[in-house]
Amino acid sequence: LDVFGFIGLDQQGFPGIERCNYGLTQVGCVEWHGLVWVVATAGAEVDVEAHLGPLAPLLAAYEFDRFERFVAYELTASNWKLAVDTYLEGYHFAALHPTTINPINYDNLMVFDAFGRHSRQGFPRRNLPELRDIPEHDWDVHRHVTAVHQLFPNVAFTVSPEGALINAVYPGRRFDESITVQT
Repeated sequence: LDVFGFIGLDQQGFPGIERCNYGLTQVGCVEWHGLVWVVATAGAEVDVEAHLGPLAPLLAAYEFDRFERFVAYELTASNWKLAVDTYLEGYHFAALHPTTINPINYDNLMVFDAFGRHSRQGFPRRNLPELRDIPEHDWDVHRHVTAVHQLFPNVAFTVSPEGALINAVYPGRRFDESITVQT
């Protein structure tokens, strides 16, 4: 059975060709905590924890293997570098997301943690003042912060009480275009 679901139809057009000699190149691929990681190099090994370094246990703690895929789609936007940079700051929330993100998160506050080439941005939610009357050891930080984990160079994992969003940003066909795959 070939990839199109047909048995033997291609043999008529290509007699004498051994399909097993012309297969796809095997690349490095591994499942790690519910996420599939691929290195698009023939025969490459995939070591997710080495790649992520100290960020690995923080991402693993989300238990993405318990999540369900809801939807995936593509967006065409500006230059890929500008698109990637929007995940690194919240100053654009009021202007670009006035009815979605801005009513939930402050647009002028964030914390930043570096993890080698990767980073994490924490955007406080507008419900943060609720914590004033709660002892710190009882805080549920995940209810009060939207976290964006930036994986160098082009992936951002956004985790909030509503769920998770994976954004992979790729250069488009022109310098002023990018394709973002959101899952």
